[in-house]
Amino acid sequence: MQTIIFCGNTSTSGLEPITSSTPLPLCKVVNKPVIYHILDNLIKNNINTVTLALPNKSGKFLQSISENYRDMEISFYVGNEMSNLQTARRIWSGGDVLCIDGNVLGFFDINGLVAF
Repeated sequence: MQTIIFCGNTSTSGLEPITSSTPLPLCKVVNKPVIYHILDNLIKNNINTVTLALPNKSGKFLQSISENYRDMEISFYVGNEMSNLQTARRIWSGGDVLCIDGNVLGFFDINGLVAF
């Protein structure tokens, strides 16, 4: 199954000043960035291939993810000025696709969702 994590909302006014210098998916919750929680949940549910949709070529994402998730097959897609729907249409290669918001912690049973 193709998996896309949208990391496009890089500033959230409700969390300023934290998000003024750090994209929300890289902000720490319980001593770990939000994106790490999402990737860990994917691994737990046997999903090891993912595309991160970024708003720009963010060195913070590229460095952080590539250093900490070497066992995952992670690709990056840069879709400047594109909506999540437009980005998904560009990335989609056919078949089922799981789209996840990179700004939200959601600890759900992905295998159960896929089965549904």
